[in-house]
Amino acid sequence: MHFVNDHNLAAVQDAEDFETNAIYSKVMCGAVLPKGVQQETFTESLSRLADYELTPLEVNFFSDFYSKHSQARCCLPKGHSGKCQHLLGSYYTDNFKNKIADCTQAPGADDVVFKNRTARYFPIQVTNEQETVLRDMFKLKQKVKLKAAVPVDQAGTSYTCATAAFDFAALLTLQKGNVYKKNFAPDIISKFEEHAEYLVKFYKETYNIRIVNDEGYLCDPWTLETLEQEWWNAKEKSKNRNQIQFCHVIPVCSDKYLTRGMNVIPMTRDTNYQQGDRSFPEFVRITKEHAAKH
Repeated sequence: MHFVNDHNLAAVQDAEDFETNAIYSKVMCGAVLPKGVQQETFTESLSRLADYELTPLEVNFFSDFYSKHSQARCCLPKGHSGKCQHLLGSYYTDNFKNKIADCTQAPGADDVVFKNRTARYFPIQVTNEQETVLRDMFKLKQKVKLKAAVPVDQAGTSYTCATAAFDFAALLTLQKGNVYKKNFAPDIISKFEEHAEYLVKFYKETYNIRIVNDEGYLCDPWTLETLEQEWWNAKEKSKNRNQIQFCHVIPVCSDKYLTRGMNVIPMTRDTNYQQGDRSFPEFVRITKEHAAKH
């Protein structure tokens, strides 16, 4: 099979275990909503791959994923007032809504096999290694625009994505200055604040990472500088070293969906660049070891 391998299977199994066992089943609504990836979009993408040795087993795998994991999930606190929500960007000022969107939207792709900025829980998911194989096998070039899949390492289920959004909404209660364009109900804010306290303790106890500084504000986990409002709005092309980026404590990989709760935090471009493809605790340890030599 050229589209599905053991990494796909492992990622889905781990995500299903996470949904059952992680704290979010107790604190996040998670209701399945009539939103998400449209059937027509999924079917059209399958048709684009029909001539590229997509097997019936692979079609079944992707169809099963679609039925179980491509419908949006509510990312508000459990027992919340009002309607369920799966996208929270409209609550935030322009400085912050793009990072909230990153919880459910995959980064840009090359538009050959992969779709550009599609939902992370798009059901057709292909590892980068297999995408290279497909390009070589079928001589795919830029002029061939399949745009039919999402990279597994940038993917997730609708549930893992919802937990990432739930975390980011909680973390933003710790941000210096106003972040809201419109207000959540008081009961929702209080639950987000409660979860923020949990995350502060979790990151410190589990990874020895501080996500708030002595002033009590959300901070860069390496420099401990308060994350300033204007840093969130810095444009990608500006190369501003303080530009806030959407980052993973444990780096993304192709056999586990790591855009999930308790693994996504904001950090500056400079810190993210230094972390590279290492886990954040490993980056800190190695940097300290190198500094001790001087």
